[in-house]
Amino acid sequence: MTIDLTWATAESIATSLDHARTDLDGTAGSAPAGVDAGEATAMVEALLARVSESAAGLSEGLAAASGKVRMSATSFLDVDLGVQQGFLTGEP
Repeated sequence: MTIDLTWATAESIATSLDHARTDLDGTAGSAPAGVDAGEATAMVEALLARVSESAAGLSEGLAAASGKVRMSATSFLDVDLGVQQGFLTGEP
């Protein structure tokens, strides 16, 4: 399998990751301010806290991944440009 990485492809991947993060972060306001689950209130609150922590971690991971995709694409494209210039000028 061959993957042709262009700036447009990398940017599309990074943008998709950014949108996923934005969508996830947009759900933060929907968490209930309080829970009344009777005897299970403490357990439900703990579960909600865990979901919130996990969502925050996922959000951070999505941001890091999109940044790495952009950084990798820039690095690859810079090397390609250098090689191309070397062929054009006859320099290594």
